[in-house]
Amino acid sequence: NEVMVYDASLNPCCCKVLCTPNEDKDGITCIAQGTVSFDEDILELVFAGHKSGFITLFSGTSITMDDSTRAHKGAVISISMSPVDPHLLSLGTDSYANIWLLKIYYGQLSLIQLKSVDLDNVNLISAVALTWNTLCIAFKSSIIKMYSLNFRPKKKEGQSVKLSSLTAHEHSPTEDHTAAILSLLAFPDCPFFYSHAADNKIKLWG
Repeated sequence: NEVMVYDASLNPCCCKVLCTPNEDKDGITCIAQGTVSFDEDILELVFAGHKSGFITLFSGTSITMDDSTRAHKGAVISISMSPVDPHLLSLGTDSYANIWLLKIYYGQLSLIQLKSVDLDNVNLISAVALTWNTLCIAFKSSIIKMYSLNFRPKKKEGQSVKLSSLTAHEHSPTEDHTAAILSLLAFPDCPFFYSHAADNKIKLWG
């Protein structure tokens, strides 16, 4: 539940800051780092996901985030930032993957929910990633699936959709990994994803 900040300019690096929650429910379960453009500046942001289901701005330059955002009804399992858009992806124990728009107004950062995807059973999923308008999901069965998303829902912002209702990008089952997927990473310059698995292979998906 703690976060340690290391000084990488030293060799060996050493811990400079230890962040400990006041209560167990405020414990940090995951962190994500990324950049967002604001007033012609590139801001480095670090977000934290909590046991309580909230997302907070852990570190940010020149901006603040007054209110933490209740992202999930259960704990936040993972968060990640899109490498090309001001979007944040969160995964929770409530079996939802939520996509958030990062909006900055007069130095105040807000998270606006764009889409909520009902995954039905989060226990079947090992990792998620987002880039452009594509959601990539790595399943514990060693299968990779990519889904096209529409960030302009017809009904309202933050609309919830079932995963089964999304269009999946087809590929041959022989292209999937043959062992557990260990990590999933969005490619920064185009809608591609890297996956790394226990079969000692790294694969590029797009």
